[in-house]
Amino acid sequence: MFLSVFFFNSATTRLLLAILPWLLGNSDPAIFTGEEYFRLGLYEEAITEYQRYLFFNAHDPQNFFGYVYYRMGIAYRNQGLWNEAITALEKSIQSETDDLSRERRRLDLGVTLIACRRHSQAEFL
Repeated sequence: MFLSVFFFNSATTRLLLAILPWLLGNSDPAIFTGEEYFRLGLYEEAITEYQRYLFFNAHDPQNFFGYVYYRMGIAYRNQGLWNEAITALEKSIQSETDDLSRERRRLDLGVTLIACRRHSQAEFL
């Protein structure tokens, strides 16, 4: 009985899924906490967690900076904070080492520029 209540409680399941990669040593807990906040639409809280990661992991050899800046850019965009979104997406492109990911983020930057009516800037991506 206890196990079924424990394993099928949705809040517990969400929490376990959010921290499982960290428990297995795959990444920083701030990223996964930020992802959970992002998924729930709590963008300010997600941005805070992403900023925490950037602050405490300045010399991280895994370098998730490109990804973290990308998620911050999308969170800012979802809040209508266009300048912050554009800045974060530009940093994401600069920080990314993978060519395919960089091109996908460039497309998201273009979408953001168009959404905030900066069509001429989007043309030059």
